[in-house]
Amino acid sequence: MKTFIIFYVFIIIILSFQNLGDNLFNNIDSIARSDKLCPSQEFTKSNMNQWPMYRYNAQHIGKSPYTTGENPGGERWKFFSPKSISYHSPLIDANGILYCPDEFHKIYAIYPNGTIKWQRDLTGNNYMHQPALGTDGTIYLGTDKHFYALYSNGTTKWILPIQNHFCSDPVIGSDDTIYAGTINGSFYAINPNGTVNWTYNIGYRIIGASIDSKGNIYFTGRYADYLYCLNPDGSLRWKFEAHMVMDAPTIGENDTIYIDTDYYLIAINPNGTEKWKMHLPGFGTSPSIAPDGTLVFSSYQGPLVAGVKPDDGSILWSYRTNSDSRYKTPPCIGNDGTIYFAEDSGYLYALTSNGLFKWRTRLTTEYTPYDGMYVESSPSIDSNGIVYVTSWFYRGGSNYTDIGYIHAIGGVKMQIPQEGYIYLFGRDVCPALLGSTIIIGRLSVQVATFHEENVEYVEFIIDNRTRYVDSSPPFEWFLKGLLFGKHTLSIKGYYTDGAISEENMKIISFII
Repeated sequence: MKTFIIFYVFIIIILSFQNLGDNLFNNIDSIARSDKLCPSQEFTKSNMNQWPMYRYNAQHIGKSPYTTGENPGGERWKFFSPKSISYHSPLIDANGILYCPDEFHKIYAIYPNGTIKWQRDLTGNNYMHQPALGTDGTIYLGTDKHFYALYSNGTTKWILPIQNHFCSDPVIGSDDTIYAGTINGSFYAINPNGTVNWTYNIGYRIIGASIDSKGNIYFTGRYADYLYCLNPDGSLRWKFEAHMVMDAPTIGENDTIYIDTDYYLIAINPNGTEKWKMHLPGFGTSPSIAPDGTLVFSSYQGPLVAGVKPDDGSILWSYRTNSDSRYKTPPCIGNDGTIYFAEDSGYLYALTSNGLFKWRTRLTTEYTPYDGMYVESSPSIDSNGIVYVTSWFYRGGSNYTDIGYIHAIGGVKMQIPQEGYIYLFGRDVCPALLGSTIIIGRLSVQVATFHEENVEYVEFIIDNRTRYVDSSPPFEWFLKGLLFGKHTLSIKGYYTDGAISEENMKIISFII
């Protein structure tokens, strides 16, 4: 037995030093503090839609009223688009139907199980921007040609008779007024019947707007030097000097406004004066607001995600991914405090409310080989606690092509083994230096399932061959027998609504 163990240890050493430096140390660099915060203001839901607009509501707090704490990760399904879809957050109506356009001229309605309900081709429009849902389910959508209102079945309700490039994400006020901006700097207040109430022009491409509890509207423009605050009638209330603001502001407790500028997070009082200003080691988007009031910031540049105290801008905790990815999405947060963001490394991450690593799930594609991927927009959350995020995979060269997906996260996921660890006779020993998953000796493969009451059965698969089927929880399979070398371990969970959740993991096994 002693000789047997020495042999396995020797194998570990050889494997660990092979191609050393690839995915070196998959560790977590996270610090946390237990500062007590005042409870954050709970904004009243404007309608019964589950995720009606970008960053959830007109204040862009990025926090869902639904809990996600039991979501173990795992890709429940993915919906394929023949064009890039990554710039848009999926919207979710009261029935759980998802709405999301591609980058060019199609908008999709998707059932909660990932099958298509309808698609609308708006040919003649070259760019489709982030839509918003009205209280009656109307879909409001800006393109490079027009501003559209569509019924929930995809047919046209009205088209604004102004040929202009509506580029900013629409936001909807409590009186159902729709606000949207254009590429030439015109900001529109549009009545629900499609007529224009008023306009305001700043001469710069409009960046998305936000609305506070009193109906005041906040927006800026790309390369503009100010954040503008308008009264509900369209008159200027004040403007605040700010450079390189690339996102709609977040409106927090007591209508405090938060913006991210060039490496600064700034809090602004409702009267337009500065409350505090904090330097950030990265450039990003406006923060989301956690249930305890913490501001959660993610950086475009570098691996930083941070929790910030809203009173004074001090950092409560920080988390750094083990990746050199240039981009992270703005975070979204469940009502239980779980924080979700995706990055160009191809993963959706979940952090605890104090910034500790919870899990990550790979965003998959059948589009291979591909040269790269992007994730651009904040995830969305539905009433079942499922998290949705969009992606864009591309192939370069003279025959450049790209595709997109909507990924639904919250299905089946391997609890044991975990990616990137060495297992010796069923116990995880340490992280693998290669980032591979190494299994030495027999192992019980254990599966976490989201809404297990709706799972009919789970398949356990080695190299595309089903080895075992388990039809009752807890779903597990004892990995044994003769298995040497590199293999693909897969699980597939079959849900009663027809969704098939799958996860694949590359393993290096030495099992007798």
